[in-house]
Amino acid sequence: MIDISEGELNYLITEYLKNYDIWDIKTILRGKYYNAPIEEIKDNLVSAGQFKYNFLSELAEKESYEHVIDALSNTDYYPILMNYDGTNLPEIENQLDKLYYQRLFNAIGTPKSSDRKLFSKLIRTEIDIKNIKTMFRMKKEGIEDGELEDLVIDGGLRLSLKEINSLVPLPFADFINSLEKYPYWDAISDFASPDMESLVDLETSLTKYSIKSAASFSHEYPLSIVPIMDYMINKKNEVNNLRIIIRGKAVNLDDEIIRNQLVI
Repeated sequence: MIDISEGELNYLITEYLKNYDIWDIKTILRGKYYNAPIEEIKDNLVSAGQFKYNFLSELAEKESYEHVIDALSNTDYYPILMNYDGTNLPEIENQLDKLYYQRLFNAIGTPKSSDRKLFSKLIRTEIDIKNIKTMFRMKKEGIEDGELEDLVIDGGLRLSLKEINSLVPLPFADFINSLEKYPYWDAISDFASPDMESLVDLETSLTKYSIKSAASFSHEYPLSIVPIMDYMINKKNEVNNLRIIIRGKAVNLDDEIIRNQLVI
């Protein structure tokens, strides 16, 4: 996509695909944290951003996370990574996500062209979905309100930080009820309940909503950047589905459990 695009389109796609650089950094650091085999770490790398596979492969082969971070000292991610002490990985991952979206919004600027407006709408919807997933996870895990507020990302389309801050302190049942007024409710209403045991179905449904939104925009604006975004999102989803199937089969999960996790 980068090779065949030019101008503003190339610029926006390049910035968007930097999420794979974030993914790869997280994957390598997690691998080092859990002492995963080097080949296993490499198998989960996706060279679709600015980092070439040879560079990522070299990072995966580093002896420790300190050596990985040193090798990234000339990147924009280093000021965040230098604060990693081997124990605070979730905090570092969250800061990397925030940096990614901050840079993405800087790239979009004040959206004036139709491409930038649509691109912004897609990204802001994506942030809403991420924040809803984060709030459900943290609520289920009993994370303190102050900590939860640090984990959400600013810039959502329907859920501003002010609204999120009003939702966070609510008891779980009230939190769920308060989501009924948002357009994402239809996607989660069948799965969200105070006594829900798993978030898998809810998160899968939210991911489906995100993909359908991109497809809807694509059909409505066929000559914009959106069809390209829709294509990339669907390709990413296909790969995720394949991973779910392969990993599920590897651990002998029931076919129905695997099927319920697929985003189709």
